[in-house]
Amino acid sequence: MKKFLLSPLLALLLLSVTSIHAQYCGGSGSTVCTPGGPYANFGFYPPYDSVPCAQIGTPYNQKIDLQVAPYIYYQGNTYTLNWVKIDTILNLPCGLCWATSDANNQFAGNGTGCVQVSGTTYDAPGQYKLHIILDAQVSVGGSPYNILNQNADVFGIEYWLRVQDLAGTCAAVDTFMVGNTATDNGAITTPVISGNTTFCTGQSTVLSVSTTNFYAYKWSTGAIASSINVNAGGTYSVTAYAACTSATASVSVTENQISANITPSGPLSFCQGGSVTLTAAAGNDTYAWSDNSTGQSITVNQSGTYSVTVTHAACTASDSKTVNVDSISLNPVISPSVANICAGGNATLDAGTGYDTYTWSESSTTSSIQTGTDGTYTVTVTQGTCSGTASATVNVGNFPVAVHISPADSVNACDGDAVSLDAGAGYDGYSWSSGENSQTIQPTFSGNYLVTVMDNGCVGHDTVVVTFHPLPSPTITPSGPLNFCGGETAMLDAGAGYDSYLWSNNSTTQSIVISNPGSYAVTVEQNGCTGSSANSVMVNLHPGPVASIVVQVNAWGDGLMIAGDEANSTLVWQYAVNYDTTGQLNTLSNTDDTLIVNCDANAGYYRVIKSNQWGCSDTSFFAYIAPCVGIPQTKLLQSFRLLPNPVSDVLALTYSVNHSMYIELSIADMTGRVIQNIWQGVRDKGEHHQQISVAALSSGMYFIHFKSSEGTATYRFIKKAYCSYTK
Repeated sequence: MKKFLLSPLLALLLLSVTSIHAQYCGGSGSTVCTPGGPYANFGFYPPYDSVPCAQIGTPYNQKIDLQVAPYIYYQGNTYTLNWVKIDTILNLPCGLCWATSDANNQFAGNGTGCVQVSGTTYDAPGQYKLHIILDAQVSVGGSPYNILNQNADVFGIEYWLRVQDLAGTCAAVDTFMVGNTATDNGAITTPVISGNTTFCTGQSTVLSVSTTNFYAYKWSTGAIASSINVNAGGTYSVTAYAACTSATASVSVTENQISANITPSGPLSFCQGGSVTLTAAAGNDTYAWSDNSTGQSITVNQSGTYSVTVTHAACTASDSKTVNVDSISLNPVISPSVANICAGGNATLDAGTGYDTYTWSESSTTSSIQTGTDGTYTVTVTQGTCSGTASATVNVGNFPVAVHISPADSVNACDGDAVSLDAGAGYDGYSWSSGENSQTIQPTFSGNYLVTVMDNGCVGHDTVVVTFHPLPSPTITPSGPLNFCGGETAMLDAGAGYDSYLWSNNSTTQSIVISNPGSYAVTVEQNGCTGSSANSVMVNLHPGPVASIVVQVNAWGDGLMIAGDEANSTLVWQYAVNYDTTGQLNTLSNTDDTLIVNCDANAGYYRVIKSNQWGCSDTSFFAYIAPCVGIPQTKLLQSFRLLPNPVSDVLALTYSVNHSMYIELSIADMTGRVIQNIWQGVRDKGEHHQQISVAALSSGMYFIHFKSSEGTATYRFIKKAYCSYTK
């Protein structure tokens, strides 16, 4: 039977495929690509006609997902597929290679993987059927068998890659047409570059590949085309591709540099009698000016447009300049145009530089004059045949002198600050309202400060208001005692009305609440002035007493509650029948550190309040004590036994009641806290038995409380450590 099943597999093993290109990139692994899917059907995804074309000369990087089948169906038999491995992918367009997401290129049955195809192809446009060579392992009769070197066609898997030209589109191609086989490397004819190899500046030339039968080109400029346009000299090369190989040709292109640029020797606009020289660019073979001159330069003194055409190495260039010659009216400006001076002073009038001659109305011939007489002053200037006139006015009178005190307007300072007022330099004299006669003064009082300055017989005034603000002096006021106990706080107030506050603990509010002892001070600001408190406040923190109770029993059965004494402390004892009925608290007269509860006293809850000399106090927790425990306190019980006592794990309880009654039984610790409820309900008249597990209790003394409407009883037992012995 096994031999019959193997016969189809043996037929598969006989198949073989001849390798065309083993185009493996290497480096397969999880970093190559990430599989998608899973997909509904086995095979490659996306469909081949949805995969972008590889464009000639353009880098290509495409992921293709693989959905592995879970089984192989062959001649009516189904075989479980354990894994499939890609040996190689053949017939890729030249220049492309493959790698997968698995380092061994192996994928489990019913699993997914991916193939990354990358590179740059210069293969011919077309559609290439991939020859995918696989190894596989299947299970036959529970045993694994390997199938080697199988074309994926055997398993019904086919896939194509398409290559498009730069001018083409990525369209589906008949899979059976010519061009489905990748090109083998071969030999091609060297391309021939045609076109003009010389051109003039400002022009360009076209270089073309004239040889045919190439399907891709790449120029040294980066262009991928059969021709390029160049506008600069240099060496240009082109690589042509065919038969999956290449050939390169180069050509040298010369740019003949030429320029007719005209440079004038001076302004192109000037007065009659002037001239300008126009010079064309050097290095040309011939020069032809519009005035028929043939030299590199011409000199002109008439208005007009002058052009030149130059030649060099069969190239020509032109340029032109326009010259304006006229009786131009000059426009001089006198500075200042109006001068106000006081009697005895002088004004300087300046007509500016750059003119040929100056003629003033008062006969001066310099570019500037000085005068102390009022009136109108005129200057006439010339430049070549051009002239112009300007006027200025001088006024002599009692004009106010401009003066400005620095700092201006108003000055705000604090008491003790140094303030300086400056009226500015250059005046003949100074007179301050405070009596000083200097340029600067240092006032120490608030007020208005007026300065009068004299300059060439004229005077000027300015005023500044100086205000000295007093330094603030805050006072710290506590709102309660400065001696407090742990957990309490104190409040300190620096007073209202200040602009800002800064305490020694970095707080910035008017008042602070403190809980730590120490010395506290504050600094405040008002009107830009700062001041600190004269009084630093010392806050004292006193430790509070610790109130706790230790319960003992003396030899007579009396209950002892020991609170412990502290120096300079007082004690107050309180008692309540029920722990949760604090309204029934009674204050005892005993103030000693030990409280003795005699056998004739009632069982109950006790606590102590401890106070010290600073008024600090502490209250202990309630402690439960039942003196003379074990003595029934109610006639309801005829008998009550606890065995064994002391006990380590199980306590046997036996008791008799004289009539039916609702009762409660519970276990309490030394503090009176109920830690276990034993019974709540009605008991009939007679004897009752109950076992209580105390194994979980810690070692120590405990109490069983018996409670009914007729009274209570308390019994003591000792829980000892549990010991185990091994024979």
